[in-house]
Amino acid sequence: MYNTPPAEGERHAAIGFSNQYRVSTSKILEELRTFDSIRVNDPDAGRVDDLQIVSDNRIDAYQVKWSEYPKPFTFRELVKTGKRPSLIKQLADGQRQLRELNPTKRIVVHLVTNNYPSTLDKVFSNPSVDKSKQKSFAAFLKQCWEIIKESGISCIPE
Repeated sequence: MYNTPPAEGERHAAIGFSNQYRVSTSKILEELRTFDSIRVNDPDAGRVDDLQIVSDNRIDAYQVKWSEYPKPFTFRELVKTGKRPSLIKQLADGQRQLRELNPTKRIVVHLVTNNYPSTLDKVFSNPSVDKSKQKSFAAFLKQCWEIIKESGISCIPE
């Protein structure tokens, strides 16, 4: 059985927290004139507890995932389940919890990471479709997700 030495665990935590605080500071400075309050490490926010920027009608909730050495992030890693719920489910659960606590506000969840989308995986693997036409996670984000995001269409029912 592999055990991580305590010092190694502390180093990983320091890397994650220092970048979490850097992202939080940047977001707070961007919104300095428009927010009502901020929340950091909110125990009621589920997995979107790293930072919340609260304004009159909206809460932007951030989950920061940082790697010492950035690496490809696959669609499978976003949706896979194991001992814990998938990352996308954790983010959705946090959004749902915040909506229940703040029913009059729009809740927008953000995943911030220095990892980059994989060009090697396939978002939807369909054996009846030519593999060369199947899109990687990076292509899906660029060709589909960014267009939806820029259009202002909400993917999550309010």
